[in-house]
Amino acid sequence: MVTRNLYTKILPADKKISNRAEWIDMIRGVAMILVVYAHLCHSQTFLKSIISTTRMPLFFFISGFFMYSIEYNSQLIWRRTKNRVIKQLCPTIIFFLLFVAIFYHFDVIGGGYDEFKVGYWFTYVSVLYFFTLIPILYLFTKNRVKSHVRILAFTLLILISVVCQSYVASHTSFYSTGLSNLLSFEHYISYLRFIFLGCIFRILWNKYNTKLLKWPYFIISAISFVLSLYIGGYLILLTPVAGIYILLFTFYNLSRSFPNHVILRALAFIGSLTLEIYLIHYFVLAYFETPAILRFIKSTYNTIWEFPIVTLNSLIIILCCIIIVWVLRWSKIYSLLFWKK
Repeated sequence: MVTRNLYTKILPADKKISNRAEWIDMIRGVAMILVVYAHLCHSQTFLKSIISTTRMPLFFFISGFFMYSIEYNSQLIWRRTKNRVIKQLCPTIIFFLLFVAIFYHFDVIGGGYDEFKVGYWFTYVSVLYFFTLIPILYLFTKNRVKSHVRILAFTLLILISVVCQSYVASHTSFYSTGLSNLLSFEHYISYLRFIFLGCIFRILWNKYNTKLLKWPYFIISAISFVLSLYIGGYLILLTPVAGIYILLFTFYNLSRSFPNHVILRALAFIGSLTLEIYLIHYFVLAYFETPAILRFIKSTYNTIWEFPIVTLNSLIIILCCIIIVWVLRWSKIYSLLFWKK
């Protein structure tokens, strides 16, 4: 009940829980915790390497899932473009400028040409993916392309994106160009296939719904996930796909078995504020990473204590972000920063 009340008080009107798939929000919440977890771990530990295989692909998979629509007419394109620019790109630019002003001495040019955009590459690249997907979906709608043909087309685009990523990775000089850094092209090409994969899953979900989430598929995914980590090589391409399916299956079934469980609802609450937490957490992280705290966290690496200690610190940072969101909404600054009521 407390979590539900927090939903009502903190979430803007377009994020009320009544029309949201809460099990997707739960997965978003887990992914957000993993993002902060990875940012706290400055060394590539075994656990972090496992987390890194799935956390960002999962976000882009979900983005592709929700970007897809069967009918992509001009009205829908305009409405979604306006929402994407106003509610995602503009807040990203605002927080990027604030972060650069505070921590990089107003070096906007340097931050803009940084591949990572001082951390804000994710929401920036997500907008680029949206504009990549628009002409594809519009052509599908205009030519009344059947679902199975769309799946084949997206599969082909996945293969092309993997080949392009391999080619560009073998020509590292490409990444050093100004245009590449400006567009965050390394990140763009690395995760593009998960946008297309999310679209494929949405097509199949529209047709088969929960039939996609069955125990045999889960077992196959779990085995694939372990084997791909153990064997490596080209099988590593299966790791994020298997990891995504494991999370989808797990949280869909947990949400049905324990719909009002406090932990699950807390994860859904975090997931519903993903954009706000992502944009704010870099500021909290910057002040949180004092030498003493970093030494304490690093001392837990490669030990059994890494997971509980870093997870606890991640949750503290996320809690700080949620409190900041609440304060911003109470002070009416929220609408200026996030361009929402």
